[in-house]
Amino acid sequence: MTYNFSVKMLHLIFILLMTFISTSSGHRCYVCNKCSEPFKLHGTEVQAGCSFCSTIRTYVQDRLQVTSRSCVPVCVEADARKSGSGIVTSCCQDDLCNATGRIQIPLTLIMSSVFFILPMLSTYFQ
Repeated sequence: MTYNFSVKMLHLIFILLMTFISTSSGHRCYVCNKCSEPFKLHGTEVQAGCSFCSTIRTYVQDRLQVTSRSCVPVCVEADARKSGSGIVTSCCQDDLCNATGRIQIPLTLIMSSVFFILPMLSTYFQ
C-alpha cells in the first residue's frame, strides 16, 4: 500500500466525520450532589446533551468531604487546594466519563491516531 493522496484524503474525511459525530450530539454525564465515594452507578441520574462532564471534589485537611458530578457548558480543570483544603475540578468530554477520576482518552483521538500511524508504518516496512 502506498501512502498517496487518495489515502490521505480518506483519512482526513474519516477524522472530520468522527469529530463531527462525537461533538454534534453532546455527551451524557452523571449528575449528583453529595455523590457516594466510591461512586455507585446504580440510581444516579444521567443528563444528556452536555458539552462537558465535571467532577468537583471538596477536601478539608486532605480528606475528601464531598463529591459532585454535573453536566456543564464550560469546564476548567483546577486544583485549588491550599494546605490540604479546597476544591479539585476535573473535566471530560465523553459519554459518562465523570464516573471515575481516571484519565480517559476519547475514541476520536484513538481512531485518528490509528488511521494516521498505520499507513505510515506500512510504507516504512515495504
